[in-house]
Amino acid sequence: MQKPTNLYGQIKDGIKPVGDAPAQENRGALVGSGGQTPLKLVLENIGPIKSAEIELGRVTVLYGPNAAGKTFIAKSLKLMFSLLGDIRIGCDKLIEGVRYGADVGRIAFKDYVVEITRAGDYKKADMVIKKGGEVLYSGECTGGYFSTGLNVANDVILWVGGGAVNIYGAGIDDYAITEDHLLSPYVTRFISKCGGDCAQATGDYVTYMIRVNDIIESVTNGRIEYPPGELMYFFDGEHYYYFDAVSLGIKRVAVMAGAIVLAEKMAALGKEPVVFIENIEDTLHVDYLKAILDVISTTNVPVIIETHSGFVLRYAVAKETEGWRAYVVQDGAVTSDLTKVETFKHEVDLLK
Repeated sequence: MQKPTNLYGQIKDGIKPVGDAPAQENRGALVGSGGQTPLKLVLENIGPIKSAEIELGRVTVLYGPNAAGKTFIAKSLKLMFSLLGDIRIGCDKLIEGVRYGADVGRIAFKDYVVEITRAGDYKKADMVIKKGGEVLYSGECTGGYFSTGLNVANDVILWVGGGAVNIYGAGIDDYAITEDHLLSPYVTRFISKCGGDCAQATGDYVTYMIRVNDIIESVTNGRIEYPPGELMYFFDGEHYYYFDAVSLGIKRVAVMAGAIVLAEKMAALGKEPVVFIENIEDTLHVDYLKAILDVISTTNVPVIIETHSGFVLRYAVAKETEGWRAYVVQDGAVTSDLTKVETFKHEVDLLK
């Protein structure tokens, strides 16, 4: 295939490689530098979780069996960010969010507390939002959608699923960015001060893609090429491939790279982002998995990783001195005590 014009090569020199975290003024909402105390997320009767207190580090790894509540921990942040950012919420999400068999669920993060009281018939929920001792919102939800009218927080969660990144919070209402849009100039509406409608947006896109490609190359030894007016390509150093035709693993790495850089750019614009990566090992061989974890170690935005891989958990434990936190989610509780061999017994047995 004929080599496409490289849109990024002209300013590639002089840009720091992925091994050096780019300087940003905002290091994110969850844990700061300079000796700041890591923030805690407290859950009571939320989803499968009976009670949990989670200290969120620069990177927080949640390990455990299916349906243990790992994803629900991230959903609780998504719910809180949406409520504080005046995003519409389905009443069913509130009603179903309270743990089965309990009447009251509670989420506490930063200075905010959300308390949900579910009626016995599962048809309505009363909600109170407090900051410190002050009641910011109190109301009832019986059906359909509602919003709180609050706009008191700048937190946003970037949810990395399969082939897309969903954004919640900070005035962004469940916005899904597909892998194609994540790697195209479309993304400038989120990373440019003008919302993508200015001359500066082109430069913003170029610097964004340089950082994204540095990550992709560090993991896959290949890069994305997207010449104006043409299709998107993946270049492995020798051959060009249509991006639609490359492996799911490469696409997965590209989506994670885009989400990380998008969060870095949003932080520079004053947002307080956190990236949540669902089932990080999905479609990845352990070589790619190790490489993307190394990338995550360099980013300056907080990341929460959901995993079923003992390797990822072990990696997190080894990085605790660098601000990583590792938790096992099981039986309605969350623990950072990883000394019990039983935690990994099934996985170890299956490897024999």
